[in-house]
Amino acid sequence: MLIFIIFLQFREIDYHGFTPGVEALAMGGVPVAASLSNPSSVYYNPAGLSILPGAMLRYERYYFRDCGEDTGRFPNWTIAFISPQLSFTYHPTISFDETTEVVDGSVYKREHRRVNLTEFVLTLTSRTGNELTYREHLYLGLNFKLYSGNFFDLKVKRVGNLWQEPEEIISSTLSPGFDLGAILWYNKLTLGAMVEDVYTRIAWKGGDPFTLKRCYRMALGVRPTSDFILSSGLEYRDRWLIGGGSELFLGSSRGGIFLRGGIDYDPDRSDYHYSGGLGIFSPRFRLDGSIRYLDPGMVIVVALTTTGY
Repeated sequence: MLIFIIFLQFREIDYHGFTPGVEALAMGGVPVAASLSNPSSVYYNPAGLSILPGAMLRYERYYFRDCGEDTGRFPNWTIAFISPQLSFTYHPTISFDETTEVVDGSVYKREHRRVNLTEFVLTLTSRTGNELTYREHLYLGLNFKLYSGNFFDLKVKRVGNLWQEPEEIISSTLSPGFDLGAILWYNKLTLGAMVEDVYTRIAWKGGDPFTLKRCYRMALGVRPTSDFILSSGLEYRDRWLIGGGSELFLGSSRGGIFLRGGIDYDPDRSDYHYSGGLGIFSPRFRLDGSIRYLDPGMVIVVALTTTGY
């Protein structure tokens, strides 16, 4: 149950900063408007960040600021190999090794806990070529996810000078999951929809398995000109999220910068969250940075994408 709670906290921080649904637009060739796209999402654009052609390597680094005490348990990096039809992502999710001690009169308790959980994602798409050469109107995507991890917990207790028998739990998991998504292009419009965690079941050896709730996303993007994009989206898992964003490109095919801004609204909590970013682009690499303002705290993301072409 502890791992389940921490895992949900991780997903809340990791994904809540996105304007809902904008990943769908990225998969259809529309760059992510509000912030960096998550390569673990089926809506991540494996064919070409901006107009980068060919296979790519992407590294992301996360910096959590005042997002809660559990953020120290979340690894802060992701690496992905990206090609037009097949991508692979290595995404450490939870990792911590901690010891707690409690003294209550003559009773002494100590607990040592070590947890590691990693997400491996294989992304398959129906797309060929980069966003300059892909001409089909329908674009399908599928994520195969595998969660691998181990759990160790040791509890010892002393009453006076008498030590009691220690309690030890050792467990591991190798659990599957998958996402589905589709993109429809037509002239200057892009419509995307996805179901995240169509079936994602985390089962620890000797423990009770839990199934993650499905997340439904839909987004609409409008490209009035080749350099400017507007997007809006809806998301529902336990509650609704409504979002919108924009991206402006200044430059040419030889290089330039991207400016992004976005906002999402949580009707149940009456909360607004803002995000913004800057991307620097050249034919061989792209450097991105974004800030997601949460409640409380913020997440800062820096990403470097390179291509061999």
